[in-house]
Amino acid sequence: MRSFTALFFFSATLAPAQPVVTAVLNSASSNEMISPGCWISIYGTNLAGKPAQAASVPLPKSLGGSSVTVDGKAALLNYVSPQQINALVPYEVSATGMRKIDLVVASQEGTSKPYPIYVNRNAPAIFTRDGAPSGRAHVFDAFFGTVDVLKEQQVVILYATGLGQTDPPVSTDVAGSVAGRTVDEVEVFAGDQKAEVLYAGLAPGFPGVYQLNIRMQQLWTDRIYLRQGNWISNIAQIAITPRNNATNVRGTISPGYPRADSVIEWSQVFEEAGFELELDLVPGAHPFIVAAVADSAGWYMIVDPVNIMYRAWMTGPAGAAVVAGDFSGMLPQPLLDLANGCTPFGNNVIPAARLDRQYLFLIQMLRPGEALRTGDLTGVSEVAWNLRSPTSLGMVDAFGGFVQIPCGSQASRSTTFKLYVDGKAVDSKTVTYKVANR
Repeated sequence: MRSFTALFFFSATLAPAQPVVTAVLNSASSNEMISPGCWISIYGTNLAGKPAQAASVPLPKSLGGSSVTVDGKAALLNYVSPQQINALVPYEVSATGMRKIDLVVASQEGTSKPYPIYVNRNAPAIFTRDGAPSGRAHVFDAFFGTVDVLKEQQVVILYATGLGQTDPPVSTDVAGSVAGRTVDEVEVFAGDQKAEVLYAGLAPGFPGVYQLNIRMQQLWTDRIYLRQGNWISNIAQIAITPRNNATNVRGTISPGYPRADSVIEWSQVFEEAGFELELDLVPGAHPFIVAAVADSAGWYMIVDPVNIMYRAWMTGPAGAAVVAGDFSGMLPQPLLDLANGCTPFGNNVIPAARLDRQYLFLIQMLRPGEALRTGDLTGVSEVAWNLRSPTSLGMVDAFGGFVQIPCGSQASRSTTFKLYVDGKAVDSKTVTYKVANR
């Protein structure tokens, strides 16, 4: 598969037959988070007679003899081939929460069976250089030159899809010729620190592509991602310049949940890991950061060698009720039962019989704190300790939190846990786990 930003795809021969759709994914994140005005990649067989690429904007609704409807509305097409179609979900498709609708592909040979997908109000996703969801993010300067290494306080440009409705609103027929700012707030976390968003809206001339002008703050890791409400985008990579305040760094991160044999049955996935770290400080070391992170949460420590102190805090599960599976009052949208057709749990409460024993054990160990604000599953605690000595530091701790996953048919999901010192990755573990059959 070629990347969206490279205009996708490869060719193949086709025996004339009815189109068959096998998967529909967000073109940037490669997951099933889809929204109106979002680029999607449709996979299958016999989707078109041969490869064809749209020549210019405005994009056509029929390309190479193939067309796509989403919830009965015609989608714009960028590329078609026998195995893949790139289409823009019409802005007119209604989506206030997870809504199940049908997608249909028509070619010169026939029409596919309706393929069910879920659309949400937002589906944030960052475009990367190689098209891989976890690849290097496309980052540009004010003159649209490629930025290879990011610096603190630097102003840069990112590109994304799935950021939802704009003001003024855009119709599918004029997509690409009209720009507008996003209606819903978009948060950008660069280096695991919240960047200042100077502009978030559609990029003129690029249907379904959103431009984000941001100012970097502190860069604690090489990760970058977006958040809209409780939805987190794919976690892409950036290049930063690591500091050199520590030496003889020895650390490991150990995922606790989910495990490879876990089967996730609800739309809030709890992620937990422990870590161990030892390091020595170089003479004259300045304050620096230790970070342990996952998709959903992180543990951070600012080390101040001069004053022989450090300060640590954790983002994690909020509210003691969450320990017992009670998300009432915590989520702005329904908590969904993935094992039963993505139906809502009553009052956003998971029945006790459905709670995983390992989940119960680990979340109680994390001592949940209070929510920062309504609808935010992030809690913060803060404490200071003395260093063991002015020249060395040792730490053993754990962290965890929740990440929201969409409804769909993907049978598995992966989470990467990483440990950083001074902006440099020390250890990384990826866990691939099962998602309940939906």
